[in-house]
Formats: sequence, C-alpha cells, structure tokens
Amino acid sequence: MDNRTEELITDLRRSSVCTPAQRAQDAEIHARIDALIASGAISEDELHRGVLRARLKVYGHATEVAGHGLLARLPGWTDGLFTDPEVTTFVFMNGSVGRECYDRLASDVGIVNCSKLLRDLNGSGQLDLADATMNGVVAGVWASGESGSASCIGCREWQTLFRLNGFTYLGVPSSRPTEPVRVYRGCTPEHRFGMSWSTEVAVARSFATQGMSSRPPGVVYVAHVQPEHLLAFIDEGHDEHEWVVDPVGLSDANVRLLDLPGPQVEEGGASAQL
Repeated sequence: MDNRTEELITDLRRSSVCTPAQRAQDAEIHARIDALIASGAISEDELHRGVLRARLKVYGHATEVAGHGLLARLPGWTDGLFTDPEVTTFVFMNGSVGRECYDRLASDVGIVNCSKLLRDLNGSGQLDLADATMNGVVAGVWASGESGSASCIGCREWQTLFRLNGFTYLGVPSSRPTEPVRVYRGCTPEHRFGMSWSTEVAVARSFATQGMSSRPPGVVYVAHVQPEHLLAFIDEGHDEHEWVVDPVGLSDANVRLLDLPGPQVEEGGASAQL
C-alpha cells in the first residue's frame, strides 16, 4: 500500500468519526425538523424534494437587512445572496452580476428558482441580459426547469426576460424565421394562448391527452405565428421541438382547434398561460 492510499484511508476514517458536537448538532436539526413538520410549517414531502423554502426553515439563517426586512440564506450560499423566508424574491447585496457570478447564484438557488433570480437581478439593474456573455440564459432556464418551475413567474415577466435576452435558436443568437411558423399546443381551452408550443402535433396531442401537472386533459390547437412573436426555439433533449411564443401574437384570429380524432371540448374564455 503506497503512502497516498494510506493517507486517503486515514482521512476517511477521520471523517467517519462523529464528535459529540456533531451529534448534538444533528440532534438539534432533527428536533427542529420534527417541530416544523408538527406545526405544519413544512411537510416531509417538501423536505424530501429539497424545496428551498423548507431547507431554509431547517438549515437557514435569518437576519434583518436594511431596506429589505427579514431575509434568509443558506450557509453555503455566495456572499451577499438572500431571499425572503417564503422564497418569493431574491436579493444580491454585492453589486453587479456578470455571467460567472450569475452561474454561482443560480447553482445556489437551484433551477426551480432561477426564473425568480433572473427576474429580480434584472429588475434591480444588476444583470444585463443583453450582454453577449448572457446569450441564451433565459431560454436555458425555461428549458431546464423542472415541472412547475416556469410558472414561478408570470407570462409578462417571461416576455420581458426573453425580449431583453434576444431571440435564440437552440441556445444560439439567431435571426428569426422570415415566414409565419405553424405550431401546436395541447391544453384546455382557457390556456390556448400560452407561451409553449411545438412543431410536432404528436407532442401537443400527448400534452392534451395526458394533461400537465394538476391540469385536466385538454385538446390540440394549431396556430400560425408571425416571426416577431417568436421568442426562442428550444429542443434541450426533451424531444418537444418547442417554440416559445409571445402571447401578444396569439388570438382567435390565428389560433384554432385542430380537427383530430377523439373527444373535443367546447371553446371557452382564454387566458395567457405558460
């Protein structure tokens, strides 16, 4: 056995020893978790899924910040990064944010919360989405988010972020198509003016028949979208062939129910949904 191997074994043995202080800390954390679950402040499911709000209540540190009130952060976060206890907004106290800094902050908050982070850093003027180093960052957050993460912010906020970041095709700045694009969306009637559309009718049919998250099954719509209302084309390994569309360019004049086999439902009122 060489010296390096012996050193590694010694380090592993040392790290496996739980000191009295560590045992006391573990016991305190477990007691805190039990109390939070018993009070209804968090759920076991939230903790199991690593929901940031739950993690903050267990492991976070809260402090009063001038001009912001009570804010919280996790011990390993980048210096200057805070959120409110319910994780509705993010605050970064250390000045402007370039791409390298943004990537660190995004890693801290997790992909589910990156849309809020982008919104808040842009709103505070600390992040320049038009900078070349930020190319494709908005489309990347949209595409990589877990189920439900896109709806962490609203359509208008997404519209603003996409417009500032510029049109991208597969993550690369590109020219928009010169002709209208035919796209499909599977949803309930009230969501037919949403932002997420596919070039493939089978993808839309899948969303329509299987539903999405807690939404009920729907029907398939087809739209012809003018180039100026196309925000990004995304195909990040999900095989959804997705066009992100500005809802400003959608109306009953260019969105219609597709005539497909199977049950269809009556048209109703519509609202812009993701």
